[in-house]
Amino acid sequence: SGALTTAANSTLAINLTGMESDATANVSITDITGKVVYTTAIATGNGSVVANVSLDNNIVSGLYFVTAEVNGISMNQQFVVIK
Repeated sequence: SGALTTAANSTLAINLTGMESDATANVSITDITGKVVYTTAIATGNGSVVANVSLDNNIVSGLYFVTAEVNGISMNQQFVVIK
């Protein structure tokens, strides 16, 4: 399960649960065309991926996807940027 929230300052709060504990999640954000606009690695700790991501001010309105992958298992969430 997961939640994504955005703030006025172009920060995306990622909170995904149900991941493998004590591992590293490869997190990427892609636009609707599949172009990667952000990528990072985040420690899962207790099975959660929690991060605040500062989105590029040049990011355009549209549909985006967050993918977190741990040891070959992926979790996906989508969000919409409206400017």
